[in-house]
Amino acid sequence: MEVNNKNDARVAFDIIKGVTDCVINENGRKAHKLLNNASHLIELKREVRRYIKECSNSYIIKDDGIDGYIELIKLPSNINSLEGATNYFEQHYYQRFVCSMYDCTGQSFTAWYRIFKRGNGYVVYHCVRFDV
Repeated sequence: MEVNNKNDARVAFDIIKGVTDCVINENGRKAHKLLNNASHLIELKREVRRYIKECSNSYIIKDDGIDGYIELIKLPSNINSLEGATNYFEQHYYQRFVCSMYDCTGQSFTAWYRIFKRGNGYVVYHCVRFDV
């Protein structure tokens, strides 16, 4: 599983927590040796860590409470074009709304974004809203 946005990170964390909570040895303690040998969990943890390190380039500049927020994201310096910046943003930060038959799911989604060049790199204003 590749972790590219906040929703992916939440799902990955829930998977890791669910598996670790289910693996219990006869003494009632977690069987850490068994978990450490699970290569798919190790890879998932690495993906979550990579994503968290990558997220340090974003800052919330306006918090609208339950209505959402606007963040400023600095994209990696190796991106050379607006098209490359758009592709990177859509793969790593864009949050798609998944339709649900229930109202007020609390799901976050991208309402709008604006990519522009600042200095030698690209930055994005990213507006996130919640389904409330």
